[in-house]
Amino acid sequence: MTPEFRDLVGDDLTPEEAARLEGVHRLLVEAGPPAELPPELAAAPRPGAERPTVSYLPKRRRGLSLALAATIGVLAFSLGTLWGREDADFDSARVVQMHGVGKARSALASVEIGDRDDGGNYPMLVKVRGLRPVTGRGSYYELLLTKDGKVVYTCGVFNVRAGSEDEPTEVQLSVPYNLDRKSWYDGWIVVRVDEGERGATVMTT
Repeated sequence: MTPEFRDLVGDDLTPEEAARLEGVHRLLVEAGPPAELPPELAAAPRPGAERPTVSYLPKRRRGLSLALAATIGVLAFSLGTLWGREDADFDSARVVQMHGVGKARSALASVEIGDRDDGGNYPMLVKVRGLRPVTGRGSYYELLLTKDGKVVYTCGVFNVRAGSEDEPTEVQLSVPYNLDRKSWYDGWIVVRVDEGERGATVMTT
């Protein structure tokens, strides 16, 4: 019987972490269990004996397993490269992970959120990789908080530099909203703004 995701991870994860890990869990479930040990390997071979050629998995399952392993490896490398390094000048209390959608689906971002300061503000360090720079007059990206799919507050605007596909762009922002109280928001998005008009969503959690 396939174990339930919540039974494996418990209830201590943030919604963002739970959603990301549940996607990997679904991939592992689809791949199925590994094949049983072939009879040829039930006993250790004698020294000097010819080793049997064994196919551990059917061709289709073997291909699926290799593709799954590659996907997980690329994902882990990408996430680790983007926000695995802690910024010595920024003390983050938690991290929101984001990914691109549509034409920007290869983009990745992290929003490191610091502790609330004496003025009631939450400092944030945003790291973005994979978004294209926008150069038009009045064009930029905007980080927004949403509730039930609707924008509730802005967290600031930014642009990315050329070459950000290789090295992430880092932007420091600050908001006065209580980010610890999640009853009034449930998501983060990034949209492109052109001439003051918000366009399509390019990143989400």
